[in-house]
Amino acid sequence: MSRQSLPSQEEVLYDYARRLSNHRKGRRAVHLFLSRLSRASQHPQDINIAASHFNPLVRKYDGQLFRLGNHDIVFVAKGVTLRELDDVVLKLRYMFRDDARLRDLERSQDEDPFCTHYNMERDYEAFLANAKDLATHGASRNDAPDSSVIAFETAARPEPEQQAPEVPLLARYVSADPVYAWSRNTAPAAILSEFYFRVEALKQWYGSKRGGVHDLWLLRTLTSDLDEKTVGHLFAGNGTVPLALTIPVSPETVLDPDFEKFNAHYRSVARTPILFEFAWTTVMRNAHMFLGARDKVLQAGHKICIDGWDPYAFAFFNPARLDTHFFKVAWRETLAFEFRSEWSAPLAETVRAAGTTKIILTDCTSKAAVEFGQQHNFLLFQGSYPAKKAQ
Repeated sequence: MSRQSLPSQEEVLYDYARRLSNHRKGRRAVHLFLSRLSRASQHPQDINIAASHFNPLVRKYDGQLFRLGNHDIVFVAKGVTLRELDDVVLKLRYMFRDDARLRDLERSQDEDPFCTHYNMERDYEAFLANAKDLATHGASRNDAPDSSVIAFETAARPEPEQQAPEVPLLARYVSADPVYAWSRNTAPAAILSEFYFRVEALKQWYGSKRGGVHDLWLLRTLTSDLDEKTVGHLFAGNGTVPLALTIPVSPETVLDPDFEKFNAHYRSVARTPILFEFAWTTVMRNAHMFLGARDKVLQAGHKICIDGWDPYAFAFFNPARLDTHFFKVAWRETLAFEFRSEWSAPLAETVRAAGTTKIILTDCTSKAAVEFGQQHNFLLFQGSYPAKKAQ
């Protein structure tokens, strides 16, 4: 059979939908509209990673996954729960959360522009009509499909076993710290994996005797030694959780001329934005300098996190005044019994107003930390306890 005569994924989906007419019980589907994202978010690597999030469900439920010509993804399975689908969708929302077109659609539409869920026992006719429309008119997009996006069956096929590549030097001095989404009614699910360079260990290996702040030393080291091989290894991950390189910095370091040298070099070897992390005490102590550093980081196309917030300080702060991507509030065990009850409502309101997808409760080493967080509207957690419960 010639390549031209092979049915399209849209046609395969429609044929599958028709055959489900008498097999609706227990089946659910989700249609992800990745075609609505900007072109920058539809890189083949991003689409492959997005599709790979469904691999565990494909294996567990013998599910069907269709990758349409416009980069949309449709997944169907019998027995899959809404919670399991939501876990995948939540991870992908975080993966594409900074896409400008998606943000615009979310503001302008009442319905969810990112995905549509189908319960086949109730929504089969709507699912069939959608599949028929796709097969009849094709999966629309503004330009031609990217030929580098391969069929799911090809992408999911395991490659022959190969010898593990050698880990680049810089990558050996990296530690990962996942961020988990954990509501009262769900299990913790990793939605982001931050990785940090262990600066002291790197310094010992280099035998550096130079003084200066750690963050400036690290930027100078990365400017000299970070290469495409190391970047490729760092961002390879396991294909299921988005990755973020997080670098703690001071405003002085960002305003130093060496920052421009670092950014120019980094952009020559990587396209993934860095998450620059500022300590909240530094921000409050020298707000004017921080604002200058913040503007410089944002103009360079990177992201910002303000780390280490005391819960009381965060409760009477107005996060909306800062153009940042994440805030981290630090848990400590004494909060379980000494946190003032009159501050519970202000803290919960500040978290809600700032946006629960932007606030992370860190250093969570116990059940008490998660209970405290959920009581005060936290959705995102970081630490050994959620990591243990997610296993």
